[in-house]
Amino acid sequence: MPIKTDFYRFWDRSLMLNDLKNSRHFGQVGKGRHFEALLWTRSDYGFVVCRARSEFLDGLQTKRRQWLDRIHRTSRLSHPLIPPMEAFFEGEDLFYVKPYCEEALAVRPYSSELASLTDSLRAEGLVVDDYWQMRARRGQPFVIDWSDLMAV
Repeated sequence: MPIKTDFYRFWDRSLMLNDLKNSRHFGQVGKGRHFEALLWTRSDYGFVVCRARSEFLDGLQTKRRQWLDRIHRTSRLSHPLIPPMEAFFEGEDLFYVKPYCEEALAVRPYSSELASLTDSLRAEGLVVDDYWQMRARRGQPFVIDWSDLMAV
């Protein structure tokens, strides 16, 4: 079954938030400079729930809302390296959620696809101001870090 179909078949924002509130079905995957990454599993489908750290974009809601707009614009692009994503505020917390991708990938074999992605982002007035990080879910490669998504 395609990754996007699976993602939206199992994704349930209210259930995820309830499980997070009650500390159920979560494990920490990592902690970056901008986001804490948590693994949430539902019906054997893994999601990475990224919660913004308080200092992300200086903690300013206006800057965070601008980033949220950029991530929504990115998720609407049709490009094979963009995973299905959901991004939203819940109270003061900013989240973005994507499929859990098990396999780390080297970037070099995907240089032409990344060039195409860069062109697609630039056409939207966007750029990722960091090095590319890629992983795969069931053999499908994705860019996994969107925290440095900026307007050009």
